[in-house]
Amino acid sequence: MDIVQSLTRNSRIGYHLAEAESWLAASGGGAHSTPLAYAAFELRLETERIALELVVRIRGSTLAPTDLAAIREFKKIENRIYELEGHQLTLNRKIALINATLEALEIDWRVQSINLGSLRDGWHKCSDLCHVTFSLLADSTESARIVADAYQNLCGIQRYLREIVDGGISWPQIADSAFVDLQARYVRGDIDDEAVRSWFKGRGLWAQKLLPDGSMHFEGVAIPPPAG
Repeated sequence: MDIVQSLTRNSRIGYHLAEAESWLAASGGGAHSTPLAYAAFELRLETERIALELVVRIRGSTLAPTDLAAIREFKKIENRIYELEGHQLTLNRKIALINATLEALEIDWRVQSINLGSLRDGWHKCSDLCHVTFSLLADSTESARIVADAYQNLCGIQRYLREIVDGGISWPQIADSAFVDLQARYVRGDIDDEAVRSWFKGRGLWAQKLLPDGSMHFEGVAIPPPAG
């Protein structure tokens, strides 16, 4: 049975997920417990990698030594994100505003919201299967139930991580002070989507994309500012 996809670790997003999917496939629909333990390990690593990527995107930088020191516990990575941009509801509101901006510009692409609580829950479930306790339980009179539950949990985690990886991980970098103020009012709930659209119409809105060659390209359909 050929299970191993690679013999060398890779840092790219999705690498550990692909490894986990290979192990899940080798489990025979949850009939074999050993591949599940290896799948859990890889899913845990992918969860950490996704969270670290979000930290990097939020900061607009690369991984730092302090980031690597923080990954001993998922909670530390999660707290780093909260310190940088606020808690989950704040994150969701910031993403909603960016997506409203993309919609106004008639740009099809959207920033996806990543639920850190769901990632944390999955990380803990995977961690439980990475300890010797799982081996003891998988070789007990309760093995059928234990292994079946583990397989179902891992499949659910795999589906959520695959959704994130396929959707892409991104975070907007906002430099315009007026837009920063708009974002703050939107996050607080002082204004709604209709007020945001009116704000765009009153000021005008356009977007540019930085291409790999360093040139700029206009994206979407610009909203011209009012005449005069």
